[in-house]
Amino acid sequence: MVSPVKSLLLISLFGLMAAGPSGNPEYALGLPPLPPAAPEAVVRLGSKVFFDNTLSRDSHVACYSCHSPATAFADNQSTGRGVDFKLGTRNGPSLMNVTFLNTFMWDGRIGTLEEAVLAPFTNVREMGMKNLDEVLARLKKDPAYQQSFKQAFPDDAQPIQSSNLAKALTAFLSTLNFGNSAFDRYEYGKHQTALSAAQKRGLSIFRNQGRCTACHTINKEHALFTDEKFHVSGSTLSTSLAFTDIPLLKSKLDMAAKMPLGDAILTHPEVAEMGRFMVTRDPLDTARFRTPSLRNVAVTFPYFHDGSTSSLKLAVLQEANTHENDLAPEDIDDLVAFLHSLTSEVVP
Repeated sequence: MVSPVKSLLLISLFGLMAAGPSGNPEYALGLPPLPPAAPEAVVRLGSKVFFDNTLSRDSHVACYSCHSPATAFADNQSTGRGVDFKLGTRNGPSLMNVTFLNTFMWDGRIGTLEEAVLAPFTNVREMGMKNLDEVLARLKKDPAYQQSFKQAFPDDAQPIQSSNLAKALTAFLSTLNFGNSAFDRYEYGKHQTALSAAQKRGLSIFRNQGRCTACHTINKEHALFTDEKFHVSGSTLSTSLAFTDIPLLKSKLDMAAKMPLGDAILTHPEVAEMGRFMVTRDPLDTARFRTPSLRNVAVTFPYFHDGSTSSLKLAVLQEANTHENDLAPEDIDDLVAFLHSLTSEVVP
């Protein structure tokens, strides 16, 4: 059996269409119904764009720069490094199973996947292009892209347009649907030997005294391990602290007002740490971030919105402390063992 990490890398680099344009049901155990399959030419175009660093201002950054196949399409650096080698403020989350989500970015400021895939092209801390027209101009100058867009969108007189770019990237991401972890085989495949004794104890703690399923949901037919809501997690900033210093708060809002919100968040840590508040301006949303899925969590280190914790065990301990769960050391070990059971395995 090929290791999960190596398998994910091989699938990405050698064409996810081997699993079918929207994922193979063999790999989708434990997931919601798969999305409709996009035409293969559209998926291949999206894959090409995803791995192409020439579509950034300095030709050094691509989508995969912060979403590596080797780490389940997440970033193993604390925060992303974009054009001019400048660091951002947020950790790149896994794009596995992203097609099932309803909000995007850690603060949920984007509501559709089609919009989310275009945002990095023009973010000053990501790919740094002046606007989408500049991206399209580069695509139009490339004969290979001219052909690829024509094949993907044969009915369009002008196939190289931003809407088609979004469709292609979304189609590619919609192939990254992988469940079939040891947990899935145990829970949904009814294979009682799929989990070790420690993992079974960890699952019980996860569901019961750990209260983990309050945010990382497990449903009867499938499990995405996220409620897609916004919670205080992995942050020391509290609502009370954030609003004690009104002048400091005003300075943060002033910084955010001087540039597009996405640029401000990835440029200024003081703005980024405010979380969902920067989207809603509701004080109760201060330092709240979208619940990440725990699928493949063992290989998507580091953890939390700012990549501040590199160890899975430390991340579990931090969450237990945040939510005032007084778990014994052996309970923490069992929880970590269970989380390792959420890694998807792909058999060639």
